[in-house]
Amino acid sequence: MATVQERGRGRPPAVPPRGKSGEFARNLRRYRMEVAMSVEVMAQKACVSRSLVNKFEAGKAHPSVDTLSRLAKVLKVSIADLYED
Repeated sequence: MATVQERGRGRPPAVPPRGKSGEFARNLRRYRMEVAMSVEVMAQKACVSRSLVNKFEAGKAHPSVDTLSRLAKVLKVSIADLYED
């Protein structure tokens, strides 16, 4: 289920560092695959919808700061790891 932030109300989405949006999408998927976690399981653990995780991984959406923190926690990586080249 998408949080209030992802539905367009509340806090705006986090703005990725310039030129880092593609790295975020690739790294999110890579870290998820490394721990053999399905999109559905990651979405449930991060309290977001499966379709939203798919949008993040496709680079078509960017998470709010709160969601970004939850995704990193679920994957047991730092937020910075999600933006590394």
